[in-house]
Amino acid sequence: DGSVVVENGEIIAVGPTDQILKTYPDATHENFEKAVLMPGLVNPHTQLELAGFQPHEKQFVPWLMANWEHRQRLTPAERRSAFADGVKQLIRSGTTCIGDTGNYAGLVPTVRNLPIRAVLFPEIFSSSEAGDQYEAAFSQVDEIRSGDSRIEAGIAPYAPYTLSRNLLKIIAQQ
Repeated sequence: DGSVVVENGEIIAVGPTDQILKTYPDATHENFEKAVLMPGLVNPHTQLELAGFQPHEKQFVPWLMANWEHRQRLTPAERRSAFADGVKQLIRSGTTCIGDTGNYAGLVPTVRNLPIRAVLFPEIFSSSEAGDQYEAAFSQVDEIRSGDSRIEAGIAPYAPYTLSRNLLKIIAQQ
């Protein structure tokens, strides 16, 4: 038997319905019987650029390779579409905040226009292009942090088995 008062999209009061109706007698009152009002859910580990990707491999290493190959083939438009579709699915399930790892080149403006809070973690893993990945990841962090306060940034070293010891040390110093 509780109520929430919302003004200009912001919660300004909560409490027992009878008390709220006395305090705000002119407020529009909507009754949601058999409903639960709760904070939005947080999904701290998403990889939304993979939304819709269905690898057929069941063993880990072939699955990992298919995952990487898929990511390499994604065009910026496909990456934006997958991310937006993933956010739509999350919102339908009540998720309002995510921690996402991936590649955000050309994606940040799209994320800013989606109705979700996010911490984006550009990924780094060892390869022949490790230096380029490192620079690209930190460039993406700068772009992410230069805008909307709903979007924050971090760095995601992919996994210990995909990073050299030296690269992990360098990332840890940042």
